[in-house]
Amino acid sequence: MAMHVGVRMEHRLSPTQLLVSEQNARGVIPLTQSELARRLGASRETVNRRLQRWVSDGALEVTAAGVRLLEADRLQSFVDKQVKG
Repeated sequence: MAMHVGVRMEHRLSPTQLLVSEQNARGVIPLTQSELARRLGASRETVNRRLQRWVSDGALEVTAAGVRLLEADRLQSFVDKQVKG
């Protein structure tokens, strides 16, 4: 069941649902991990694990100002693979 929750959370963190809609003019999502978690109904730890995975994959970076989406298409591809399999 935990994996299912993770997949749902990951799907919600897709570029088309949350990240892109929250970006400022500099491409930064100025939300803390705790705020992202609250909005998603997930734990901060779960959000942190997913973000770190996507950082490792080069799709985004975490900065002091928030999360910067580097490659929306790449992130969407990761999310789609996770949801399907």
